[in-house]
Amino acid sequence: MKALTLKNSPLLLAAILACLAALALPQSSFAEDTKVTCAAPQVSVWYTGVGSTVNPQVTIDCTGGSSEAGIEFYAFLIKDNVTLANMIPVLVGNAVLVGGTGTTITIYSDLSDLAGSAWGCGNSNCRILDQVYGY
Repeated sequence: MKALTLKNSPLLLAAILACLAALALPQSSFAEDTKVTCAAPQVSVWYTGVGSTVNPQVTIDCTGGSSEAGIEFYAFLIKDNVTLANMIPVLVGNAVLVGGTGTTITIYSDLSDLAGSAWGCGNSNCRILDQVYGY
């Protein structure tokens, strides 16, 4: 089948999102990660800190509904990998484009890892984003 025939196909978009998800946010071990469902996700960029200690992060906002009570934000520190940080809004945006504003995405995060508080991901409601799947 020609690629032009597939250009408006949801299957092509699904394949692209699956590839991005496979590449996005790899880590050495998934044993400690928890699978979280995030409803109506929104992506934003936050800047925390002052002066030379500013730490921009890409944050997925799950205030529309999260399967983990109390944890509504999942953040990725941009300086850790700029390329992957740029892919997060695209992946989430495409999932919302295909599924609508009430769509759900799947996030994997080590909920016991509180290291994000050092760069602005507060312990009370935010965790470090390890993986994200559009659908």
